[in-house]
Amino acid sequence: MIECAGTDNKNAWDWAVLWSDDTWKAHGKAVEDAGTFLLGSFDWKSCNIAEKLNTSYKTSEFQLYTFRITPALLYGILPDHYWSNYCKLVHAFHILSQHQITFDNLKHAYVLFCKWELKFEQLCYWVCEDHLHFIHPCVHQVLHLVTKTMIGNIGQKIQQPSNLYANFAWEGVCHCQVNALLSIMLELHNPPKPLPNGALSDAKHIPAIHNFLGEHGPVPCICRWAHAQLPNGQVVCSLWCKDFQPLHKLHISCNIKFTCNGEDHVGEGTWQFMDVAILHRYSSPDQDLLILSSHTVLSSTLLDEFQVINIKAIKSIVAMVPHRPSLPSGVMEHRFFIVEKLRLDTSNLGIPQGSDGDDFDDFDDAGAE
Repeated sequence: MIECAGTDNKNAWDWAVLWSDDTWKAHGKAVEDAGTFLLGSFDWKSCNIAEKLNTSYKTSEFQLYTFRITPALLYGILPDHYWSNYCKLVHAFHILSQHQITFDNLKHAYVLFCKWELKFEQLCYWVCEDHLHFIHPCVHQVLHLVTKTMIGNIGQKIQQPSNLYANFAWEGVCHCQVNALLSIMLELHNPPKPLPNGALSDAKHIPAIHNFLGEHGPVPCICRWAHAQLPNGQVVCSLWCKDFQPLHKLHISCNIKFTCNGEDHVGEGTWQFMDVAILHRYSSPDQDLLILSSHTVLSSTLLDEFQVINIKAIKSIVAMVPHRPSLPSGVMEHRFFIVEKLRLDTSNLGIPQGSDGDDFDDFDDAGAE
């Protein structure tokens, strides 16, 4: 439906991979199937985009589709040079959506945005007048997101451009006053999210249980608990509890991200006792695919391994969506790609961000000009 000039030819648009009716419907079905494995905390299951794109597709669904699901679903469908460039944009948005962002993160995001914008124009615009309408203003606006992020939420409240620094300082004073009131009058805070239904806080019982067992106490009988509430408000479910619901009615919340030896890992929660969780481990993501996708497609296999961790090592809940990609190594197998909710910290699973060559030094000649 994109306008095509008389001197142009749509058949030359090699990025238009979804305009075939069969391909578009298959893609919509893949988006709908992925929604089965997403979390309730994602606000909304992703519906079939081929059927509901122009009717009832919500903003949260577009965000989920654009920044979480599409990088994995379009791998092997969108030509590699378009796909890898799109992943740069997605990962930069992942970084800026975090609550806590380091200065190195901001620099990395800025490099990704600049590389994406330059390559987008080279691949889609071709310095051709017939393609000028492909370059919307939002393509250039993303380059300003990093500087806007550095200003922070205080800068968002400044509406008067005159006396900029005086207004900025006053907003800072107002924030300090509000923080002081919240620290003095705790009742002004939003009430904490209650414990899951049927759960009890065990903070008072842990010392008594430890004293009873002693240093060499007997191994207790194991009780399986259905839910555990994380500090970020998410409720993680044990793996066994999902067996009571049909798949189409589930919001699967048993896949978690946890920290071990300073690195993030993922697994399925099976059962818990006190402050311990036993996990069914996933493998580390495929390293080649991780690099090619700028850390946006984290594809793992479910291992025949279990691990015991302290429950406080759990950082968040993630979704593990099944797919069958053809990896850069040529292997095609059943795997799972990780989907995390925006605004949570980006994962550190194997390769540190920025170690894949995303730096200003490898800009090509067109970028230098």
